[in-house]
Amino acid sequence: MIRPAPSLFFILLIVATHLPAQNIVPNGRFDEVNICTEFHYRCAPKAWFYCSVNAHANYGAYRISPDTLRRGLDILAADRDLPTRQYWETRLLCPLQTGAHYRVRLKVSATYEGPNLHDIGFYFTDKFIFTPVDTLIQPPSYLGFLDAAVHDLGFGWFELEKKFTATGNEAFLVIGNFAPESNKQIVKKRGTRSVNVIVTDLRIEPLDAPLCSDFQRTKDTLYAITNRHSFNRSTGWADLVADIHLDTVATVATVAPPSAPHIPHIDTLRIPDIDFALDSYHPIDSNLLDKYRSTLEDQDISHILVAGYTDQSGSAAYNLQLSEKRALEIARLLSGHYNLDASLITAEGRGVSTLYKDNAANRRVEIYIFHGL
Repeated sequence: MIRPAPSLFFILLIVATHLPAQNIVPNGRFDEVNICTEFHYRCAPKAWFYCSVNAHANYGAYRISPDTLRRGLDILAADRDLPTRQYWETRLLCPLQTGAHYRVRLKVSATYEGPNLHDIGFYFTDKFIFTPVDTLIQPPSYLGFLDAAVHDLGFGWFELEKKFTATGNEAFLVIGNFAPESNKQIVKKRGTRSVNVIVTDLRIEPLDAPLCSDFQRTKDTLYAITNRHSFNRSTGWADLVADIHLDTVATVATVAPPSAPHIPHIDTLRIPDIDFALDSYHPIDSNLLDKYRSTLEDQDISHILVAGYTDQSGSAAYNLQLSEKRALEIARLLSGHYNLDASLITAEGRGVSTLYKDNAANRRVEIYIFHGL
């Protein structure tokens, strides 16, 4: 018996039900890397911008399973001794449409407890937000994830998923912690000095809104912006996005207006290849900081942040603990050898670093010395 061929409509229906929904977040897995024009190194994911144009941000590879590394953003959500937080932003490939429905998914890993649903959110705006230094953004409304479905992926990672209805036609996305509480209130609840959230695999999928005609043009324009470090105060933040069509750039004053932001003097001591042996948090040379003695004994020091890193050996959870132990050991040396009050020093572990090709250099500590904060 000869069976009739299935209709074209039926075939298209089957194909359509198996196609993945279109993601309107550019480079949502952060695996396409921007090589910045100024320094010729991997400074950010393509299409994404760190909101503070003069600050250093953490962007690297993180182990999400025993066999899988994935690039992501390590965002400082709150720090006991800092009034500011960290934020990343991009332009959506299609603007939101008022009344349309969307599904959002992302993978997160966080220090100290669970997925930290309180400490991550999306803020949709109609302009880019760039600031000269790290800032605090606490808008009256943002997309939070307290009501998200949480899937435990193991290995310290969680996938968050929720649906939302757009209330405006915003075209820009900022991610970070927008909670109205102060940083001190947040870390007190968490029982730690600071809270970091790592984000990867970010998707926003329209459920009933058609793709815009500018989809590919917007993506190409965003990917073409490689200059990430040149900040000219005379011309403002627009230098960084001069080629993006349709929109200009907003300063953070449109969100949380600061009064003439104070910019402290900061010394940064990056100490690569600090001779941490594999699996060790004790530096081989306990006098390695002596060459910085004059800087460390400056009476104007108001705060010191010590950040520890590891190479990619071992699990993400193990490396996070090891990096914290390294930071704490250097903090102990600072307070013990250089007449520094221990209350001025914050130590934090930032886990795996892939900044350097040489693993020995990734086993390092960075010391940020704030003056007159």
